[in-house]
Amino acid sequence: MSDGYEKVDVSVYEFFADYILKNTGIVYAKNEYYRLEKRLRDLVSELDAENVAEVYQRYRTRVSKEMHDKLLEVATNNETYFFRDDAHFRVLNKVIIPAINKEVLSSPSLGHTKRRVTVWSAGCSSGQEPCSILIHALEEYPLLDISIDATDISMEVLDVAKEAVYDELDVQRGMPIKMLIKYFEQLPDDRWRLRTQYRQYLSFGRLNLLLDDFPSRAYDVIFCRNVLIYQTLENKKKIIEKFHRSLKSDGHFMMGSGEALPELSGSFVKVFAEGGVVYKKS
Repeated sequence: MSDGYEKVDVSVYEFFADYILKNTGIVYAKNEYYRLEKRLRDLVSELDAENVAEVYQRYRTRVSKEMHDKLLEVATNNETYFFRDDAHFRVLNKVIIPAINKEVLSSPSLGHTKRRVTVWSAGCSSGQEPCSILIHALEEYPLLDISIDATDISMEVLDVAKEAVYDELDVQRGMPIKMLIKYFEQLPDDRWRLRTQYRQYLSFGRLNLLLDDFPSRAYDVIFCRNVLIYQTLENKKKIIEKFHRSLKSDGHFMMGSGEALPELSGSFVKVFAEGGVVYKKS
């Protein structure tokens, strides 16, 4: 099964770009159809089709739940690695956690808290970000009461995140060797699994940022980094407004280092700390 160098009509790209936009908010502009082309060729393989034209006809005729899910799977970008943009983790440890629990002491032997710190990693991909959040926090506050909810639209990457098993290439991207040995156990096939006592802090679930409802006033911190850059400005504002409602009073919102928060009528205050930028709910 191969579509070789099949020429794809622009109307096919338009159809799938529109479908993806309506169901995820992810934008594939005309000058970016080359990115969509790779996704469609992956879909040919996923659906065991002969070529893109056959896939197009299937989606034009009837879209099953399996077809819908597979299209959303291939449409998303799941690039991630451990301790990416580490300034945000420093802000969590040095600014946010002490503000939540003024009694927190920096001494590892005395690092306890008054109440649970609640974190949401939105668009968590295969789980490196929630693992990084947890490890960085526990390194400074070993007795920290923390819970981390991690969500993604892709069940494929969520399955990886739930298992918390990574190969040598994964752990070599950003994970210091001392932390790897401390927080992960090595498996016989040269893979590494997050130790059981740390997996209890993490929970995973599928969530569509554009279409699904968010929990209200549930989180102290929300990480949504390098996810909204693929959204239209209108959809980005809608999603950020939902994030705002999900934050507790004085909660903090994290975006990627190359992203900027659109104007939202003073809903957030920009905070510069630890070499990074975060947004505090006002």
